[in-house]
Amino acid sequence: MKRKNILLASILLSSLTFSSYLASCSEVKVDTASLKFNFNSELVEVKVINEKDHYLENDIISLELTISNGYELNYVTLNDTKVENISNITLERGVNVISIYLKTVNQIEGSTNLRDFTFNKNSDDTYSIIGYYPSGNVPSRLDIPATYLNKKVKSIDFVTDSSGASLSNYSFSMIDEIHISENIESINPKAFMNTQSISKYSVDENNAKYKAIEDCLFTKDGKTLVSAPRNTVSNFKIPSNTITIGKYAFYKNLNIIYPEFNDSLEVIEENAFEGCNKLRTVNLKNNVTTIKESAFKTCSVLDNVKLSSSLTELNSYVFRDCSYLREIIVPGSVKTIHPWAFFNDLRLKDVTLCEGVEYLLDSSFSYTGVKNVVLPSSIISIGSNCFTGCDFLESVTLNEGLKEIGSYCFNIVKLLKEINIPATLETIGEGAFTACLSLTGFQVSASNSYFTSIDGVLFSKDLSTLVAYPSGKNIKEYTIPSTTETLGFRCFNYVSNNPYEESYDYYSLRKVTIPKSVKYFENPFFGALLESVNYEGTVSELEAIDKPIIYQGESYKCATGSAFSTIHCSDGDYKI
Repeated sequence: MKRKNILLASILLSSLTFSSYLASCSEVKVDTASLKFNFNSELVEVKVINEKDHYLENDIISLELTISNGYELNYVTLNDTKVENISNITLERGVNVISIYLKTVNQIEGSTNLRDFTFNKNSDDTYSIIGYYPSGNVPSRLDIPATYLNKKVKSIDFVTDSSGASLSNYSFSMIDEIHISENIESINPKAFMNTQSISKYSVDENNAKYKAIEDCLFTKDGKTLVSAPRNTVSNFKIPSNTITIGKYAFYKNLNIIYPEFNDSLEVIEENAFEGCNKLRTVNLKNNVTTIKESAFKTCSVLDNVKLSSSLTELNSYVFRDCSYLREIIVPGSVKTIHPWAFFNDLRLKDVTLCEGVEYLLDSSFSYTGVKNVVLPSSIISIGSNCFTGCDFLESVTLNEGLKEIGSYCFNIVKLLKEINIPATLETIGEGAFTACLSLTGFQVSASNSYFTSIDGVLFSKDLSTLVAYPSGKNIKEYTIPSTTETLGFRCFNYVSNNPYEESYDYYSLRKVTIPKSVKYFENPFFGALLESVNYEGTVSELEAIDKPIIYQGESYKCATGSAFSTIHCSDGDYKI
């Protein structure tokens, strides 16, 4: 509990129950006098030396006070009159209100002001440290206290804000060393995430959970690096027996450039190197099996990564916003590349996926600089938005073995010209090829049981559903085949329109004719700019089939969101 001002105990607690120890005292009715104490029971114990069941007027009582570390007695009042001697208090007739006032003192433990910590009492009668705010000179060494109010301090669990940042991190800016006391049993991984000036951790030799190795904070067994000094050398060597680099262990370390990873390392935990904005090289030895979420996120100048041949998966956000990363080879030991793994790596041009990789999950390569993608035959599924916004993607090779392409997988891919659908593909998600303005056609394996193409236009195998029309197909007019019953989700998306800032000249399609066989619309013309759209039936027939679909909570009809306003029918115009 942190107090900065003089403590007015009487405003903290009201009437208390009187007993031999008055940590909870209250008014006791007697013939001529009674006692009522006001004080903070967490900070002071009160004992009446000459305790009686009943008090009379002019009785003298003597108090004994036990005051917690960091505080001292300021003064005592009896019925709002200051008492000069607490060993000689004369009672008055009626209720006697005794108030005890404390003040903070510069209680020093090691080199740290105990009062600068904020404590939280645990259910097991121990304390956790939830904040640190230096009120005076910031010490060069921060000593984590072992006790508070004569109780064990067993954990460091700083309060965090909505972004996950510790509310007390700013106070570490001038501290060189953090010393962990003997009683600490657990430390929140975020506790020291912004300790930029720290060059050393030390640990009491009697601590059963932690120890220091080469100025780093480790678990007692020496296998997990909990936190590394932020004020370190550029080629920092991970201590030799380290098996796990813990959460936030190097978070926003602005000195490390070329870390040397040891041979025994197996696991890199969440956010371990996030925000290390001078980190250039990650060269992992082949015992590393796991790299968890956001481990190297926003390492903005990272440009050289070598992954372990034992790695089993690349977790979410692991290399997100590494804007200087240019090349990555994903070994075949990696079965899954999780969502957003390489998101927004704008210079990532060369991606090699080795045979053995099976799943590319949502947005794993979206908004990267990848130019040519060759998927190994081991790939089973490509997730939603996997390559969305890849401005430089020119070619994609989809090999036999692929079963699924997720929704919006190749959304807003400007330069992609052709897609070859393998025989094994079973599912194409909604909008998988929207706004691919250079796409001239789809080629489908004759052995595919689910899809086919007619003159480069993608259909379901039975020709009942038009799945996607290639936006860059160079014809002026297109008549939808009379076998078609459904115009698939945004299948003419941005045809002859430009959703990008820069201008293009190759928009060619001007006229589309819809046969009466079409019975279902899935907002096929969203974003399309056409001079003429014709329906071979009547206005009333079109009205009857143009039922809205619900997408992301919004209602869409056939031409909702299009850049034209009329569909011409056999007996008049259907207004959008």
